[in-house]
Amino acid sequence: MHYDGSAMRQALTSIVAFVLSGSAALPVRQTVTPRADTPVATSRATEPTKRPTIIPWLEMNLPYQDVASRPGVSGLDHAREGLKAWAKVTDAAIVTTVPARVGDVYAALMRDKPANLHLIGGVKTHFDLRPTFHEAAGWERLARAARRIVALTENNVVVLENETALGEFHGGRSPDTPARISGALRPLAESGLEFWWNMPVVLLDTPSNARRGEDTAELTRRVFEAVPRSRFLTGYRAWAENPLADALRGAEARMHETVPEPRTIEKLQVRIAGQPYSGGKRFFTPAEALQELSRRHASACIIYTGETDWVRVAEEFGRLMRREPNTAPREERE
Repeated sequence: MHYDGSAMRQALTSIVAFVLSGSAALPVRQTVTPRADTPVATSRATEPTKRPTIIPWLEMNLPYQDVASRPGVSGLDHAREGLKAWAKVTDAAIVTTVPARVGDVYAALMRDKPANLHLIGGVKTHFDLRPTFHEAAGWERLARAARRIVALTENNVVVLENETALGEFHGGRSPDTPARISGALRPLAESGLEFWWNMPVVLLDTPSNARRGEDTAELTRRVFEAVPRSRFLTGYRAWAENPLADALRGAEARMHETVPEPRTIEKLQVRIAGQPYSGGKRFFTPAEALQELSRRHASACIIYTGETDWVRVAEEFGRLMRREPNTAPREERE
């Protein structure tokens, strides 16, 4: 499917306001609710910028419990503190939560967030998609949650975090999911919203599932066909060091054969110390991440810090980027 960015922007001037600088514009939903037959402007223009727009992402599934690294600080307060630090670095951020907390979490975050920061909401889907990813009633509930998120965040993008929900499928234990997913996703397609999918993506085969690459490619294709207003978050080049990097190049190529590359957004895994992770992987440090981003030509990149480093990475990005005034958010430059 071809997306003409300029045509979509012209068609939606009464619905969508472009609120970020230059070509890296995010659409923000105004008072008019998108209809299913109305084209929704893509969330980022396709023209490359000097450096991809940084979009940090926090999974906050326990908003009212203390974060593990900060006794006495709730998940919600930790999210707020990070958003204030990220607002000095960028003007868009993702915070996802559990479906049951959508109303109170986004009302609180929108009330307290920095004025220049545009919030993208989303949900961890496995609470509604049990036992299978093609649970039709679950997708109906998630579509309702997505509309609620959009009403609160005033942004027509909703992130779907599906890693746990796809566990059975990735293990080869739900072979009928691709054939049944199109009908199940109809409520999302009819919502008129844009969905960012953290999985499905094309994965490598494993010793226990020799068809995983083929099956994940087929599921990704069917999801994209069922919900064309979608983007897919990928992690093929997410690590500073990864023993599987060569093999993942093949999976990445197949992903871009399945979904047009402009409809994908790569992630970087970033921690303050750049410490090792399992399987020989290593996180980027903030300095390494900024160097890596300067070599990339995409319009945006997700920065995933984990809960522990959500605030600290934001503060370090801010410190490093103050040395480069042109990378500051538009409002700060003006």
